[in-house]
Amino acid sequence: MTELKSSSGGLACGACFVSGPHSPVTTNCMENHSTIYRRPVSIFGKESGFTLVELMVTIALFGILMASAAGALSYYLAGRSLDTAAAELTTEIREAHALAVSTGSTYRIDFSDAGRTTYTMQKRQGSTWVDVHAARSLSGVEFSSSSLPSFGGNMYLDLDPRGTGEDGNLVLVNRYGNTKTINVNGETVNITVS
Repeated sequence: MTELKSSSGGLACGACFVSGPHSPVTTNCMENHSTIYRRPVSIFGKESGFTLVELMVTIALFGILMASAAGALSYYLAGRSLDTAAAELTTEIREAHALAVSTGSTYRIDFSDAGRTTYTMQKRQGSTWVDVHAARSLSGVEFSSSSLPSFGGNMYLDLDPRGTGEDGNLVLVNRYGNTKTINVNGETVNITVS
C-alpha cells in the first residue's frame, strides 16, 4: 500500500483514497471496508457512478418495458390502419356517388380482387367498365373472407345518376381479427361504419 497525501493534508490510503483513522502503514486497508470495490468519490464527498450489476438490471428492465410497449404499439397501429381504411373506403364511395350524380354516368366500386386487399372505382362507358384510377390498396387490412362484400348479390357497388345505389355491406378485418363493417343504404347512399 502506498501512502498519499489527502486534500486535507493528512495521510490517505493508496487503495481507496480515503483518509481517516487507519494508516496503510499500520493497518490493512481492506479490514476497514466491507466491500472489495468502492465507488469513486466525487469532489463533493458523495459516491458517484453505477456498478455493473446496477447497469445490467436497469438495461434488463428497460428491455422488458420496451418489449411490452412494442406489442401494445403494434396493436394500436393495426387499429389505426382499420380506422383509416374504413374512412378511405367511405370517402371513395361518396366520391363515386357525387361523380355519378354530377356527370350523369353510372359509377361503381369493384371489390372483386382475389387477394381481398384492393378496390377500384370504375365508370361505365357504353357496355364496358373503365377504371377511373388504379386499384387502391387497403394497407394492413383486408376484406373479410367470412363475409365478402355483397351489394345486391354482387362484389361491386353500383351508383347510378339518379343518386341511388344498392343495399349492402362489407367487413374489413386487420391482422388481429378486429373488424369494421361498412353498411350502405342503396336508396339514399347513406353510409354507416360500425
